[in-house]
This record gives sequence, structure tokens and C-alpha cells, in this order.
Amino acid sequence: MQTNKLTIPVFNSLAKADLLKVSERITDSVESGDMDALSAYAIAKGLEYIAISIVAKTKKEAIDKGSEYNKNDRSIHGAKFVHIDGGKLYDYEADGEYKTLSDSLKARKSLLDAAIKAGRDVIEEGEIIKPPPIKGYKASYLRFDF
Repeated sequence: MQTNKLTIPVFNSLAKADLLKVSERITDSVESGDMDALSAYAIAKGLEYIAISIVAKTKKEAIDKGSEYNKNDRSIHGAKFVHIDGGKLYDYEADGEYKTLSDSLKARKSLLDAAIKAGRDVIEEGEIIKPPPIKGYKASYLRFDF
């Protein structure tokens, strides 16, 4: 009998093996017909939403706390972690040549996008711009709004 009852999985620890067991319990329920795939997917997306929210609200403090842990024993609830110091971010756009090339690529992409939208060759300042070939396809997905 298929159920769509919303149950939050129980975690023994955050060790990878334990997390995989929780995942397998849910996917096994789908494969056996005890749970509907859409329900399982929606639950997973809801848990993902919860996780993203928690991470966003606790990340800075967690990083600070994690940096204080003994380097030889960095684990919590069965999950090992590594503290990685932030690094420098360089402003390549400050280089005139880089900025010129970057702007040129953006302008070219805009022309190619116009040809795609038109569904045919377009002429821009005497140049024939052909729509680029299709490289592949994006996978279909379900978007959930919480």
C-alpha cells in the first residue's frame, strides 16, 4: 500500500554510511511501491530547503567555531570536516585588456542569442551571424516553492 505520509528521517549520525542508509530506506520504499516517487522527491527538496536555510544562518559562526577545533580531531556527529582559510579574490576586470576581451565576448554572445531567438541567420554591421549549434540539452526538473 502506497503512503505519502510525511515523515522526517531519523539520523544515527552524520557519517556518510549512516546518511546513505537513510537515503536507501527512502529509495527502497519508492522501489517497493510503499512510497510515491513524487512524495519522496518533495520530502527531499523540503529537507534541502531546510538545510540551505540553516547553513545560510549559521555558516559564519560555524566556520569560526570550526577553526578552533584540534587539527587532529575535526569531526562532529560522525562527520569529519576541514577548516579552509579564505583566499584572495582578484579583480581581473581591472586589467584593461581582460575587460576589453570580456566585454567583446559578452557582445558576441548577445549577437548569437539574437540569432537563436530569431531562429535564423541575422546580419549585424554587414556580418552574417549564424545561430550556434545545439551542444546538448538541460535536464528537466521539478521546482518546488516553499
